[in-house]
Amino acid sequence: MKGGGGGGGVGGEVTAGPPPPLEWKFSQVFGERTTGEEVQEVDIISAIEFDRTGDHLATGDRGGRVVLFERTDTKEHGGSRRELERVDYPVGRHPEFRYKTEFQSHEPEFDYLKSLEIEEKINKIRWCQTANGALFLLSTNDKTIKYWKVQEKKVKKISEMNIDPSKAAGNGSVASSSLCSSPKQCLANGGYGDKAYSSLSNDLSFPPEGIPSLRLPVVTSNETSLLARCRRVYAHAHDYHINSISNNSDGETFISADDLRINLWNLEISNQSFNIVNVKPTNMEDLTEVITSAEFHPTHCNTLAYSSSKGSVRLIDLRQSALCDSHSKLFEEQEAPGSRSFFTEIIASISDIKFAKDGRYILSRDYMTLKLWDINMDSGPVSTFQVHEYLRPKLCDLYENDSIFDKFECCLSGDGARVATGSYSNLFRVFGCAAGSTEATTLEASKNPMRRQVQTPSRPSRSLSSSITRVVRRGADSASVDANGYSFDFTTKLLHLVPQKGAVHAFNVKVQMSLKGSPTERLNLSTDPNWRSHRQQLAKCSVGYCGKMTNNIGPDEVKYKVTDKSDDPLNPKPETLRYAMTHIKGNIWVTFERDMKIRLQKPLLVSSFTTIDGRGVNVNIADGACLMLQRVTNVIIHGLRIHHCKAQPASTVMGPDKKIVNVGPVDGDAIRMLTSSKIWIDHNTLFDCEDGLIDVTRGSTDITISNNWFRTQNKVMLLGHDDGFLRDKNMKVTVAFNYFGPNCNQRMPSMNPSIKSQANYFIAPEGGKKEITWTKEGAVGEVAWKFQSVKDVFMNGASFSGSGSGREAVKPNYTAEQAFPVEDGNNVKDLTGNAGALKCSTSSTC
Repeated sequence: MKGGGGGGGVGGEVTAGPPPPLEWKFSQVFGERTTGEEVQEVDIISAIEFDRTGDHLATGDRGGRVVLFERTDTKEHGGSRRELERVDYPVGRHPEFRYKTEFQSHEPEFDYLKSLEIEEKINKIRWCQTANGALFLLSTNDKTIKYWKVQEKKVKKISEMNIDPSKAAGNGSVASSSLCSSPKQCLANGGYGDKAYSSLSNDLSFPPEGIPSLRLPVVTSNETSLLARCRRVYAHAHDYHINSISNNSDGETFISADDLRINLWNLEISNQSFNIVNVKPTNMEDLTEVITSAEFHPTHCNTLAYSSSKGSVRLIDLRQSALCDSHSKLFEEQEAPGSRSFFTEIIASISDIKFAKDGRYILSRDYMTLKLWDINMDSGPVSTFQVHEYLRPKLCDLYENDSIFDKFECCLSGDGARVATGSYSNLFRVFGCAAGSTEATTLEASKNPMRRQVQTPSRPSRSLSSSITRVVRRGADSASVDANGYSFDFTTKLLHLVPQKGAVHAFNVKVQMSLKGSPTERLNLSTDPNWRSHRQQLAKCSVGYCGKMTNNIGPDEVKYKVTDKSDDPLNPKPETLRYAMTHIKGNIWVTFERDMKIRLQKPLLVSSFTTIDGRGVNVNIADGACLMLQRVTNVIIHGLRIHHCKAQPASTVMGPDKKIVNVGPVDGDAIRMLTSSKIWIDHNTLFDCEDGLIDVTRGSTDITISNNWFRTQNKVMLLGHDDGFLRDKNMKVTVAFNYFGPNCNQRMPSMNPSIKSQANYFIAPEGGKKEITWTKEGAVGEVAWKFQSVKDVFMNGASFSGSGSGREAVKPNYTAEQAFPVEDGNNVKDLTGNAGALKCSTSSTC
């Protein structure tokens, strides 16, 4: 999309008045889908960046690839756009780019120590200074940064061969050479003799006159080709996911930032970095904010800024100290009295910051607004722009579908007159920020842009884009309508916008999951006597944080029956349980033909949109490996008996979509969840495993664990408690209607740091500890734990030590479909009488 206009702003010369609005036109699209073409996840763009000249564009995708484009219109005009404008050359056409080259920047990796798969997805790309006609850029995924050099190289080609294959004899041996200019007969190796040979034998026997001579082929270098070479790899410096990289104006150093640390690197030294910011507290329970973005000043090599999840921007000076834990300036807007709500802290989190071209201003983006800050005035922003204020009444819905945690980026135009950022429904907003400007334009990133002009008076400011080129990916239909009748789709969003002397590029990419709370609740589920005729009604019975599991049913549902109890981790047979997880696509509803005991040879990776339904038969998964839910969603596990699970060494198995997956060592858990969401574990019997029965870690969320029978186990259940992964701190899990015992010793469940216990029935043992809220010896800060008990019953001396007020204790904040009535604690014995795998029959409820 192309925009025409002018005027000075925060990064340029101040004019007498605000610049006129830009005129937007469609410019160019790369990678457009054909009708009916399905977009692969690896092709979704995750990063985009122009170089300083605006003549080169780099994009990164989820598949770890970097694609480079180069500008072509300047070559046709014989000079750069700026040079042509200087001589009043009428450049009426928009900038045009064409494909230049691509290379594989990152490959998927596996951290065996943490059993963590490291995605190849490119998080950020930054261009470095050019040298000798070569292009240099940095790219990073979650853990590793790479420094690339791209330049034209002469391609060596053999222009004259020693032999001519076209003149080979019929028996396969060569009869003559194409390079032989002598009238004498040439030999197969380029030599020649007086006697003519019409052909040579297959064993290339030499003539009796002597040993022939050998001539070498001629190599020429007339053509050139682009070659990408990785010059440096900067690895093993971040415990958390890298969210930012930024080049220094000195051309020699750059920074990388994760949730808790910022490291300073020298481009030429890959085995050493300096930690310049560290916000990790001594006790992780004291952690109140994380780093969300970091950026070097465009001209001052000693200055950088970073933003936090609490809505603040800190400016630091590298000259003050080696470890810059203290800031030189803090930019933070004061909260209006009486305006605080449950969502205040969430929407205040800053997702991106950018410096203006001259370094005088900082632009920050939180969920609802853009803010422009003057680095000489830290009392408040000089301008605030409302991006999608119409969403404020919908914050509850956005919280429940995790859209409230989307990370939108922002940008400033090169002339300093405008700022821009993305929104939903493939829309982006452009605001004028020159003094007196009321420009607020809403445009759709498509070939036929729908322009919406919104004239909203902005706060007086001095300010910052020119034309826009975008790549668009449309998502599923999930639209809402605002007060003006406009339809908004929360599944299609523009998260990345990049300026280029007068261009902004917007890309639709990731959805970031967020987690909240760890309450323990009680759940009462209805049963169905006609379950055999309509098993799928089960998906509508779930409540708690997983919500209704209706995504697991529908017209594309595949019914799969397991008849073979065998297991082959790498080449599963049809009609086995592992075959369903690896070969069947769509919504899978797995049932079992008869009673069976399945001994898994290696961990079974359960696929997304899968229901494993053991009702009606006695299905045991025992005496081997057990179930692993890794980065999956919408899974129901119902009616199984899982026991005697064994620890397993690192192994290789076939996973979903027939992909071969490296699995790290496992400790012997019955069901292990890693980075998974919307999971319902219901009516299973679990016992006697080498480690635990259920582990919920690595940021898994929206999980309901209900109606299960846990027995004969030392460590029963672990929720979170992974200090190496920040999002474990905030997961959402409902533990309800379960029966613990006999012979369960600890972790029923273990969690960190908050619990709301409601209508539970606690029976203390005859000897030993009777304290329900027992904490690990040496745990720091009792006040950090928030325990609350409501309607609980305590028997045989059991006790519950609450800490924190009811206001401080975490609340479920269930939606209507997640909520359920809480029974009195005295009814727990009756309500848990049917916990565990049910003995279903044709006449019983199930």
